[in-house]
Amino acid sequence: TTAAAQRCSSSGVPYIAVVLVTSWGNSRLVHYGAAIVVSLMTIIGFFIPYPTGEAFWIGLENRFIALFSIAVTAVLADLAARRTAQLRDREARLRAVLDCTVDAILTFDAGGIVRSWNRAALGMFGLTNDDLTEQSILHLMPELPFDPQGAEFVGSSGLVIPAVICREQATTAARGDGLRFPVELSVCQVLIDEGPHFVALL
Repeated sequence: TTAAAQRCSSSGVPYIAVVLVTSWGNSRLVHYGAAIVVSLMTIIGFFIPYPTGEAFWIGLENRFIALFSIAVTAVLADLAARRTAQLRDREARLRAVLDCTVDAILTFDAGGIVRSWNRAALGMFGLTNDDLTEQSILHLMPELPFDPQGAEFVGSSGLVIPAVICREQATTAARGDGLRFPVELSVCQVLIDEGPHFVALL
């Protein structure tokens, strides 16, 4: 009886993995269709073999728990898949806007390492995506008017970095071939989970 009860209590649990696997797709029909299928399998499995005595009631109780778990897993998996799809769409739209902008846009962290860029930045600096990966902003902007690792401006102002660090400030940038050229630089600070990052518009 104890072995039968254990079999009844656990037979529905592995099917939750099936629902999680279906979350890789973006179709709500697939998510809930899988949940219905594994729920039916859980119910049918209750009668193979037919439980009797104490195993019947233990198995019945655990079937309700398993079905509830499958339903909750399906809902959460569908919600996660839809939110992931929304984030991907939002990222694609933002990337399209950035790549259509004629100004160069770079982001870099407090260590001065470039983290992202748009198409105009590649053309302005004469570099490729591989060239900019893990590149230091100081190689591109040797006369950067502030210290990314500090909390103050470099110079005599001594002001704590605000959200807008500089706006349309004249400075010099350097192309990949070493050629220096004048630019107008605007920089904002953005706080994210990874720490302070900076957005530079040239």
